Parts: sequence; C-alpha cells; structure tokens
Amino acid sequence: MTGRAYVTGECGTCGRLFLFNARKVPTVCALGMTWPVCRECIENANRRRADRNLPQIKISPGAYEPEPS
Repeated sequence: MTGRAYVTGECGTCGRLFLFNARKVPTVCALGMTWPVCRECIENANRRRADRNLPQIKISPGAYEPEPS
C-alpha cells in the first residue's frame, strides 16, 4: 500500500504550524537544532536578500508537497 505523507511542524522563524516534505524543506540551525522554515518566511527572506544583492535561498521542488509514504 502506498500513500502520500506530510510532516507537520513549527516554522523555525515565525513559529507557525505548516505542512512540509521533511526531505526537501529549507531549514535553519539554531541552538544545536535544525528547524523547518515555511514558504512565506523563505519568500520574505529572499526579498530582503534581493535588496542586498545576496543569493536567493532555493526552495526544492516538492518542499511543501506530500512525499510518498
């Protein structure tokens, strides 16, 4: 039997609960832990990075989609 699975977690930046693919979602490291980051926070960070001519944070295809279980 195959299906699709999401992971539910708290965004390491804003604290909001969101669904993501644990193998593909962007993360931040803080206090020795790795935290997933929601799409909205990545998009906000990329706008700020663009203003400073910094490289964009890449979002892997499927990062916020279910993964096969």
